[in-house]
Amino acid sequence: GARRLRLALNSLSADFISAACALLGERGRFEEIGKRGIWSQGRAGAIRHVAYDVRDMSAEAPMNPEWFQRSVLRVLAQRASAEVVHSLPVYEFDIVHRVQDAFRFLANGKNTGKVVLRMSCAHVAPALQLGFGALRSRLDASAGAAAAAIDLDRLADALSLLDRLCRQFVCEALKGLDPTTVVKWHHKLLLQWCAGARDGGEGQVDGAAVERAHAGVAPEVALASRCGPHLRAALQGTTAYQELLFPGGSMDAVLPVYQDAVVANFYNGVVLAAVEAVVAGLEDGRQLCVLEVGAGTGGTAAMVLPALQNACAQYLF
Repeated sequence: GARRLRLALNSLSADFISAACALLGERGRFEEIGKRGIWSQGRAGAIRHVAYDVRDMSAEAPMNPEWFQRSVLRVLAQRASAEVVHSLPVYEFDIVHRVQDAFRFLANGKNTGKVVLRMSCAHVAPALQLGFGALRSRLDASAGAAAAAIDLDRLADALSLLDRLCRQFVCEALKGLDPTTVVKWHHKLLLQWCAGARDGGEGQVDGAAVERAHAGVAPEVALASRCGPHLRAALQGTTAYQELLFPGGSMDAVLPVYQDAVVANFYNGVVLAAVEAVVAGLEDGRQLCVLEVGAGTGGTAAMVLPALQNACAQYLF
């Protein structure tokens, strides 16, 4: 029969992880370098013929900086100097005339690199025509109206209760925890922080009580209630924190925090007001090039993009 592989280096998620494991033979090694869909130790242990290991360079480099400089950065620098390492190719398609070609190119499954849809910038304004004073006045009015609608006193009470709820999870996680079972350096830092966030003795509180104080914190309560009971396992490394936040690679658990929660909705609304002010000040026929810095879950973009309709030539993130 066909020979099995001895090593798989994986950055894919979902069903591709199982498919890669199936290619490995007895005592094969599966090195996970991806960030989404990482298997828990329990799930990985079910594949008895394969050693499953998660590699997180952001965690391992600070633990052994000499190794990182010698074995990673130096080798990459040498290969770059020898022109062995090259950047991924970029394939550009005009969004007006070749968008179907771009999707067909993606659909063939044979491409590597990035596919970019380009918009013409012939009518992009070289500079904004809106003065800072007018923009600030508009934002002050928008932020004031939004703050008045929130009921800040109730929100402050709800956030205080949410803090108590999270500290309860911390206390439960640290109860009887042997610090030597926390081995990763960033988990040790989190453990030190948790040790200073003990319950203040105000009494027990549950998620329902927090939501009764202010319904706008429901997304934070849901996320805390999902992750809090697993804090000990995350500190000990027996549960992947990525899987808690992004179960199966999904954004469903965290997106409401950035899009629907009252605090996120307030700040997204301020950004929206600024964008609307800029769009309203554009001269006829002019369009914008927009750069979103810090793009993550798409919560802010989901609110801003409708305001940019017919006013945006290029949106980069």
